[in-house]
Amino acid sequence: MNRLALQVSLIVVMTAGLMWSVWPLNKSLRLGKDLRGGVSLVYSVKMPANANSEAVLKQVIDVLKQRVNPTGVLDISFVPQGRDRIEVVMPLPGDDIRQKQVSFRQALADLVKRSAIDSGDLNQSLAAGNAADRFGGTDAAFKEKITKLQAAFNESKNARAALDAATKSGGDVSAAENTLAKADIALESQMTGVATKGLNEARLLRVLALDKNPRPMRDAAGAACDTAFFLRPPSQPSPRTTLPPQNKHAPRPAPASRPRSRPPRRAG
Repeated sequence: MNRLALQVSLIVVMTAGLMWSVWPLNKSLRLGKDLRGGVSLVYSVKMPANANSEAVLKQVIDVLKQRVNPTGVLDISFVPQGRDRIEVVMPLPGDDIRQKQVSFRQALADLVKRSAIDSGDLNQSLAAGNAADRFGGTDAAFKEKITKLQAAFNESKNARAALDAATKSGGDVSAAENTLAKADIALESQMTGVATKGLNEARLLRVLALDKNPRPMRDAAGAACDTAFFLRPPSQPSPRTTLPPQNKHAPRPAPASRPRSRPPRRAG
């Protein structure tokens, strides 16, 4: 009896310790697609009628694995279905993945917002006359645009002051209005070119998705070729075969003489 009680107590203690080590279950155990849920996508592969479907599907699956899951750490399965279909099964993202996605979206939005130029700050800098120093940065072309915008702003400001002076003094208001209209049109044109400055979110996402490893260069036949030809320094000569220089003063061979045909003689 004592031995049975000891065994039962030992089993209870071991079970409690095991449950304690894996509790809570949602954090200690990684649920699979069958328990956590997921997404199943079926794609159809177009192939010639006489092609080896098994080999083609295997090649397509290998390419998809290299593109989608190159390190093999993601729980994504590619299963051939029939002759020309592939089933892709992906689990739903967990809480940590969702949190990382939210953080990434927020950081991306902040980066795009910081890269754009605020119209209020730009107008204040134009009024203070330091727009080129504040927003020009290290880009010489964009700094030139800011400089032209500052000049257009100053011209519009002077034209408006001239219009106010002509209105008060009873001068030629029509000419001052025409000058102000031209200055405002030039200012708006320069402002449009500067307001588009900033990062594009879709383009930035495409850049972030680029592979770090360069793709091999291929010739017209599809074979990989040496990248040293494309990446050589300017000081190195081209590896292409060059013809030896020709001597311009060398005598040219005389043209071959062609035999002249004589008409047959008539019998006397």
